[in-house]
Amino acid sequence: MAVQFDTTTASLAAATGQGTKYNDLMMDVSDNNRRFGIGMKESSEAIQGLNDSMSGFVDLSDDVAGAMTAQAAQLSKLGLAATTTGKLNDQFMKGMGMTSDQAMAVNNDLARTAMGLGIPVAKMAGDFEAALPQLAAWGSEAPKIFKKVAAAAKGLGVEMNTLLGFASQFDTFEGSATAVGKLNNILGGDLLNSYDMLNASEEER
Repeated sequence: MAVQFDTTTASLAAATGQGTKYNDLMMDVSDNNRRFGIGMKESSEAIQGLNDSMSGFVDLSDDVAGAMTAQAAQLSKLGLAATTTGKLNDQFMKGMGMTSDQAMAVNNDLARTAMGLGIPVAKMAGDFEAALPQLAAWGSEAPKIFKKVAAAAKGLGVEMNTLLGFASQFDTFEGSATAVGKLNNILGGDLLNSYDMLNASEEER
């Protein structure tokens, strides 16, 4: 055990450049999450991933860093890399003004949604990260809108980027008018309005 501890802490110190700073954090997370199959190795990898991808991770309080590390380690068991979890945390907290608790709640919600739709958690997270430029305008509502678009994409049997790319046609008046004209022609009537589509959210589109 002592040899494993020494080896893991040395590796963690080298990977993060933080010396012994994360030793207690690694031990606490591994001790409190053994029921999830998380030991020192998994805790160390989660810390490294968050430290590499999440700005300000090194400045978090012990409680917040512990909670985020535990979540990252647990999500890694579902195939989601800790670096991706860290990037999402940054988007939620820095970009959308969420608290750490809110960011972690969204991460868990995305994972549950992915499993409910039968989509790999890593793919769901990757799709969300890729969609953020289009969804950013909706602020903290972006995750909720994304989940609905993800469900629609799954139901239609198309990729998320395909569906969002279709919806992006309505971002300008000219694009909206052209797309609505084509759709109304296909549907056989004036069923859609370009002004309504221009002002609709991604999920409504």
